[in-house]
Parts: sequence; C-alpha cells; structure tokens
Amino acid sequence: MIISLLQPPPETFDLFDDVILLSEGQVFYQGPRENVLEVFEIMGFKCLDRKGVADFLQEVTSRNGQSQY
Repeated sequence: MIISLLQPPPETFDLFDDVILLSEGQVFYQGPRENVLEVFEIMGFKCLDRKGVADFLQEVTSRNGQSQY
C-alpha cells in the first residue's frame, strides 16, 4: 500500500515500516523508516533534537529548507 502524506505527526510516521521520499519528481530516499536519519546524517543533514523527523525530512528534501541544515 502507498500513502501520500505531507507532514504526518510523529505518532503516524512511527507506524510506517518503509518510506519513499520524493523531491522534484525524483526518489530522494527509499528504505526502512528506522534508517532514514542515519542516511541523511551521512549526507550531511542532521535532525535537531527539537525537530520532528517528518518535519525534518520535508524541509531537507525541499530546496528552501535545505539551507537550515
């Protein structure tokens, strides 16, 4: 099943096993939800402790949001 959500709350995001992140029509990440932060840290994007994971992912995959990280 595929579900499209813009910014799911943490409780909803944590229910997913796998995620696919798209940016400008391209797959930015596809894989297990529990690995997504590690992969983004390897790419140089660190999620701040006060930021929700879904919000972080939405920001880092948008051109306007990337400058924050």
